Amino acid sequence: MTIAWVWNIEHPAMVIVLLAVLILPVLQGVPAVRQVFASNDASVSDDSSVIAREKIKEGKYEEALTLLSPYASDPGKNQEAVSDYIVVLIWSGKSDEAIKHFKALPETFPRRVYLLRNVAKAYYEKSEFLESGALYEQALELSPDDKEAQKGVVLSLVSDGRNEKALEYIDDFLLTNPDLFFLHIKKAEILLEQGQYMDAFKIFRLTASMKGADSAYIFKVRDDLIAGLSPEKGRALADDLREVKNLSEEVLRDYVLALILQRDYQAALQTFESSQLDSGNLSAHLLSWVAWAYFQTDNTGKAKVYYEQLLSSRPGNAKARIGLAYCYAKEKDPARANQIFEELLSETPGSLEVMFAQAYMYEKSGMFLDAIEVYDRILTISRGNRAAKKLRILASSDLGASSHSNENAIREFPQDVPLHEKIKGDMAADRITWKEFPGAIEMLHPLLDNESNIRARYDYIVARVENEDMQYAVRVY
Repeated sequence: MTIAWVWNIEHPAMVIVLLAVLILPVLQGVPAVRQVFASNDASVSDDSSVIAREKIKEGKYEEALTLLSPYASDPGKNQEAVSDYIVVLIWSGKSDEAIKHFKALPETFPRRVYLLRNVAKAYYEKSEFLESGALYEQALELSPDDKEAQKGVVLSLVSDGRNEKALEYIDDFLLTNPDLFFLHIKKAEILLEQGQYMDAFKIFRLTASMKGADSAYIFKVRDDLIAGLSPEKGRALADDLREVKNLSEEVLRDYVLALILQRDYQAALQTFESSQLDSGNLSAHLLSWVAWAYFQTDNTGKAKVYYEQLLSSRPGNAKARIGLAYCYAKEKDPARANQIFEELLSETPGSLEVMFAQAYMYEKSGMFLDAIEVYDRILTISRGNRAAKKLRILASSDLGASSHSNENAIREFPQDVPLHEKIKGDMAADRITWKEFPGAIEMLHPLLDNESNIRARYDYIVARVENEDMQYAVRVY
């Protein structure tokens, strides 16, 4: 199993909440900027709307809605309160009702930027991208340099499949907001999807080198995108880079990285070694991936050399320390591996990345009960963590509680067919171990419809042979 190395809110006078959410990434969703509401409304605020503002600051949205709802029937009386009402409906998860009120507003009603952006967000979350894009564009007409509206337009276009139009907007927006990292990253993402791999790599590199850029985050976005390419596009990427890898050492390093991210570790290491790239000149990011490639090819000795080289210059590098722990675990030294994890957790208590890695180490060492205990700790910190739930079910099945795991899988992940098949395979394997061959055969037979499930076919043959059904065993073989 794979463990991953592992948005601005518009709010009326709500500076504290604004600061609390500014750090959230915007690449997976549309920004909903809750910034200070406009206070230059021609309409007069009364006591109810003023009190509602205070409730909004305190996050008491339902109480604010109760105070603001009377204004909705007469939008012209207090335009500011009506705008607040629509926006707070959206923040309260009542987007359909908010959109209904917005559409009913008279043409003369002032549609301020914060109102347009929030209603655009509501449309976006309903996957109505034409509507969301149009409203974000209206916001830009009022405030051309508005960063959140720019992000919203781009995301709406990309989500609607209009990448070329999105690229046009990105280039225009970069003229006024050249330091908006989101625009650079999204442009590189689109180019990568279009097969313009060299240009995409170049943009990622340049963006990561910009002042104030979080290079680790930018490279992670790039790596995740490359790793998520289809096999066909992954091969095309590698082929394009291979043809020009000798142009410069920079392109050669990109080629090695692309091969590793496509899990072609042998080819990556062969290129790395034959090219005689100086590991001392590699970035910490690439050096850790090279070490990981050696680990994946069972060369823990070389992997440890590069992890230790990285740690010699960056002693606190968590990724390298985790990789070193994996090496010790693979070398049947789980105690030494766990010592590294305990040190990491003492430095960063509650780190989900470290805890997931520790659980992975336990599983690879056959210590499934210890892994389950770690998943339980993760779920105590992050109750709805679906990855931890799923991995806990799998670890429990590997521990031997396959029937109980199957019940949990059906309840927690009813649509996850691969998970169900994996656990059913575990259940059948348990029955083979218990010499209950007819029961194993009955469980495995439906899994044979999935031709890629080689394990089920192998176990089915074993069960048939042990049950002395040689004719059926030979047929499946």
